[in-house]
Amino acid sequence: MSAWYQWLRLYRIHVRLLGAFVFLFLITLLLSSLLFIPFYYQQLKQSLDAQISQGTHAIIGEISTSAETAVRSHLKGITDAELTAVRSFYEAYRRGEMSEQAAKEAASQHLRHVTIGSSGYLYVIDSKGIIRTHIKPELIGKSLARYDFIRQQMKTKQGYLEYDWQNPGESAPRKKALYMTYFAPWDWIISASSYRDEFNQLINIDDFRHRILEMRFGQSGYAYVLDGQGEVILHPFIKRHSPEADYLKNTPFVRQMLEQHNGALSYDWQNPDEPTPREKVARFIFLPSYDWLIVSTYYVDEFDQPLHQLLKMSALFLLILLGVIVLTAMSLSESIVRPIRECIGRVNRIGRGGEGVLIASTERARDEVMFMSRFFDKFIQRLSVSHTLLEENHRQRVDLQEKTEALNRELAAINQSLEVRVCERTAALNETIRQLEETRTHLVEAEKNAALSRLIAGVAHEINTPLGNLVTSTSYLFELMQEHSRQLAEGRLSRTHLTDYEQGTGELHAMMEQNLQRLVQLIQRFKMLDLQDEGDGPALFTLGELLEEAAQFSHLDRQGVELKIEGNGETLVKGVKKWFMLSFSELMLNSLQHGGERLGQVHITITATAGQLRIGYGDDGKGIDERLIPHLFEPFVTDARFRGNAGLGLHQIYNIVTQKMGGEIRYEPSEGRFWLTLPFEESPA
Repeated sequence: MSAWYQWLRLYRIHVRLLGAFVFLFLITLLLSSLLFIPFYYQQLKQSLDAQISQGTHAIIGEISTSAETAVRSHLKGITDAELTAVRSFYEAYRRGEMSEQAAKEAASQHLRHVTIGSSGYLYVIDSKGIIRTHIKPELIGKSLARYDFIRQQMKTKQGYLEYDWQNPGESAPRKKALYMTYFAPWDWIISASSYRDEFNQLINIDDFRHRILEMRFGQSGYAYVLDGQGEVILHPFIKRHSPEADYLKNTPFVRQMLEQHNGALSYDWQNPDEPTPREKVARFIFLPSYDWLIVSTYYVDEFDQPLHQLLKMSALFLLILLGVIVLTAMSLSESIVRPIRECIGRVNRIGRGGEGVLIASTERARDEVMFMSRFFDKFIQRLSVSHTLLEENHRQRVDLQEKTEALNRELAAINQSLEVRVCERTAALNETIRQLEETRTHLVEAEKNAALSRLIAGVAHEINTPLGNLVTSTSYLFELMQEHSRQLAEGRLSRTHLTDYEQGTGELHAMMEQNLQRLVQLIQRFKMLDLQDEGDGPALFTLGELLEEAAQFSHLDRQGVELKIEGNGETLVKGVKKWFMLSFSELMLNSLQHGGERLGQVHITITATAGQLRIGYGDDGKGIDERLIPHLFEPFVTDARFRGNAGLGLHQIYNIVTQKMGGEIRYEPSEGRFWLTLPFEESPA
């Protein structure tokens, strides 16, 4: 860097200033050209592309509108004519010429013989979606209400409708169109249906000819339409079936467009009134339903012409600007260099023993050089004053040192007394901490005792009901047996008594077996609170598959509840599958038991990061009572005990997640969602 400075100092200041201005101007010009010209070119290209895209889609819209209008009118004419025929049969029935059933059969026979195009036909359904007339007799009397378009017909009964239909043996569905009208006396929806591609010949090109022929891109770009064989459908300069049309059909770029169907290409084209060919760009879209190719074209030189004009104007402006910069730089450098030369001359005169005056005494200027001279004069004057002040400062420094020593001695005494006070305060703080620890221990024990009390009370309450039922059933069974033995001993045993005895003992047996099964289930649930049983060892499984198994185990699908998994369901997890299965099946059972009639979906979110697996569980049910949230994971906490719920599910899940899986579980009331956070290590696939 010092070599660069030395090189610059070989030149005068005005040369350096002028060089700096010109250099910065050229750098600015280069950067502006690199940034602005590509941006402007891209904006021009995007504008032209947008214009061509809008024009092409406008053509497609015109064609689609014309086609839909033609198809709708054709089908409507057929249905209106056949509705008149059906009314004639109905009027014959009204006049008594035939029965109503005979009139319906005659009308059906007439409708079955009507054809539309090569594969279209008429059919009749009623307002319940049941077929009343069809060209296939085996379909008559069957319901088609499972199809969406049939349900729409049942709803609207009249109007135009398009839908997709795939016949047996076809690889893909095809577009169909129908027009329906309603004959109320017989509850008949008469529909004329056929494939859309069979009506292409109904399209009237004159409906959109004027708009396409007047469309222009740039100065002389235009649009035209070809069919799938390259024949001209519409062209602003070429007529159909003319020699020019045959020449256009056989050009390489038309053959390429027919093969490529969609895209863009460039080629050379010479108009009859131009001496040389010009480069041309064509963007084209193929409409398979009409077998038409929509082509939009423009000339490249018309696209580049605004850019060339801009470059010429920019070059002229930059030349003028460069001249202004040179003149400005020369004037500025002269205003800087001239005062410096004058200052140097004065210093030389004083150095040679000239007039001993201050430098600033002969000038009245207000530029930087004059300010520098004045500052130098003030420096000399203040130098003598500074010497006097220096001696005074030395004396004050000695006094300050003596005062500092006295203050240090006083500070040492204060520090000593402060250490004693800190020791006293520390001892008091330690005593307070000890008391707080004892209080916290007592509170924890009290909470444990309260939870244990609630657990014992819950167990007693849950077991007491089936045990009471068993005692009552046993007592009643004993009374029945005594009565049976007494009548048997007295010889008064009758068939009625035996029947009552058999029926009563059967009912008691069923009741006792039901209560015993309830006791077994409760005991098994209580045993699951003991997490010492590991079950199967760790295994590698996919989290999404496990959630699907839990949903099947909980019978979500049987209850009409959808399981939605967001995130990576293919995440591989290594752990004890029993704990995962038990946790999520209990959550799903909890949703089924408490979700209410609103329940329709269970949604689970999976987020796997380095070292952590976060799983969110929620549903769209009625939610959790706010009063239960503080005690949500305690045993026997439930608002559905009247339905036989014990309130152990969430407590069991909490024990599994925290004790066996080494994670944590919490409930977010604002989201209505449980969040499980588990340790996780990504396993290889």
